Amino acid sequence: MKEKFLIGAWNIGIIESSIDQVFQDPDHLKIRWLKHKYRDRYFADPFLLGQDEKYYYILTEEDVFYEGRGKITCLTVDKKTMQLVKKEIILDEEHHLSYPFVYGDHIIPEGFLEG
Repeated sequence: MKEKFLIGAWNIGIIESSIDQVFQDPDHLKIRWLKHKYRDRYFADPFLLGQDEKYYYILTEEDVFYEGRGKITCLTVDKKTMQLVKKEIILDEEHHLSYPFVYGDHIIPEGFLEG
């Protein structure tokens, strides 16, 4: 019964280290967490779409708690502050979408349709 009152807390973190550093010293990694104002949703399953000098562009699953399904969103994140500055829905279907992956010009999400 208590599970109905629990809400998972998911977020996106950036590790600005090489993959070699991650494996050589995993206990001393600096994770920079996404900062945003939303308390009614979580962002998960990130895919780094690109970056420039000022921003990270991240495809992610956005799941608003009362909707009960994920959609694919592109987040623009300030690199210095890790503050979310823009959020744009890319794919929104009647069923759950997650784990966005980009192949060429295509976004390929995982999907789940109850039925």
